[in-house]
Amino acid sequence: MGEGTGPADWTSTDAWILAAIHGRSKRKRGNTLRHVIGAADAINHAIPTPDELASSIGALRAAGLVECDDDRIYLTGEGERLTRHWKGGSFNWGPTLLPHLAALPRSIERFAVTHQEWQAAYDEYHPRSRRGS
Repeated sequence: MGEGTGPADWTSTDAWILAAIHGRSKRKRGNTLRHVIGAADAINHAIPTPDELASSIGALRAAGLVECDDDRIYLTGEGERLTRHWKGGSFNWGPTLLPHLAALPRSIERFAVTHQEWQAAYDEYHPRSRRGS
């Protein structure tokens, strides 16, 4: 966890992952990796890769927008405030969240997620029986 702190630009993937974490945070129990993958798929009809999750969650954590505790990912108070600009719905998370992310420095810190952890979370979200295998 936490390699590098140089500047980078926020991306639409960062906004997508933030929206996915927000979408599941209303439960107040935080999100498992499975929940983040499922919410990301629901709002963007795509599955984030392990690298996308590592980059985005790491940067969001370094910016103080999310916290990671054990196997849960939570929005912070600042993350809750920023995501209020997104009113939900598919595909509008980028235009509504990116301008607010752009006001913050983006770190290149990475969240530790192995391919095996990602695969287990994906398999829990989308079991092989639902994939037709």
